[in-house]
Amino acid sequence: MEMTEVSFDAWLRDRIALRGLSGPTLARQIAVPTLTVYRWLHGLSVPSEAIAASLADALGTTINEVRFVLKPRPGKVLSSTNSPISKGGAPSNTV
Repeated sequence: MEMTEVSFDAWLRDRIALRGLSGPTLARQIAVPTLTVYRWLHGLSVPSEAIAASLADALGTTINEVRFVLKPRPGKVLSSTNSPISKGGAPSNTV
């Protein structure tokens, strides 16, 4: 399957919909706070490499696909969820 460039948040929304999941459900499956998934879905941060394998499993895809959509794009800088910048933000019940 050929992969085209897409933003991580758009890709994640599509994968969640394909699996019939919600943000909170995905968060529970990969053992991260709901706020973390909210931030991914809204383009405020991206998951760390350490979370990529769990994310791939939960979304029924490969680690290589997750890594592809996570690779840096020119002109767009996002914080990793392990960064202090990623703390705070919207309430966790808004996903």
